[in-house]
Amino acid sequence: MARMVGVGLALTAMALAAVPARAQISRPVGEVGERTERRGIYLGVGGDVGLQFVSGVDTKFSYGGQAKLGYSLTRQLQIYLAGALHHAAGYSTPGFPESQTLILATAHLHQFIYQDRGGLGVFVDGGVGAGFVTPGVGITRALAIGIGYSGGLGIEIPITSYVSLVPEFYYRSVNNATAENVSITVNVIGLQLGVVYY
Repeated sequence: MARMVGVGLALTAMALAAVPARAQISRPVGEVGERTERRGIYLGVGGDVGLQFVSGVDTKFSYGGQAKLGYSLTRQLQIYLAGALHHAAGYSTPGFPESQTLILATAHLHQFIYQDRGGLGVFVDGGVGAGFVTPGVGITRALAIGIGYSGGLGIEIPITSYVSLVPEFYYRSVNNATAENVSITVNVIGLQLGVVYY
């Protein structure tokens, strides 16, 4: 009888010892350790290629980049300011510049829709702000200014405790950028490969 009691107590002690480890393993992402918390300054940079669509003009290959500065509120939610630039050349439409550059300055909300325990995640991203097109399409080719939009769907792949590789499909636009009473809308879709630190 005493032996059975001893065995029972031993098994109970082993089970109790396993509970904290089990509880830690089963906690949601964002509650365990520094690796999953990732709160604080949010920095990012990336390069991209895509297609640039200009209203009433040919579609051209474009290339560019984006820089980000913001704050990670939780493991799932970040806010940041971004500057993006896209350049396309080879336009042949009469009266239209041979090349054109789209510049965006936007405020973003970055939200994960899926994450695994290793930090791999799928996110959506949206931003709004100011957009600039240079040269413009007026007589003097003055800088055209309009409302800028940006959206994306991507994957975050951790490569260290603080750094992740981020491939992202994006859409960016300047709507009705105007100079000299002449308006132009420029849209860009493409693929960006970036790195983020937070």
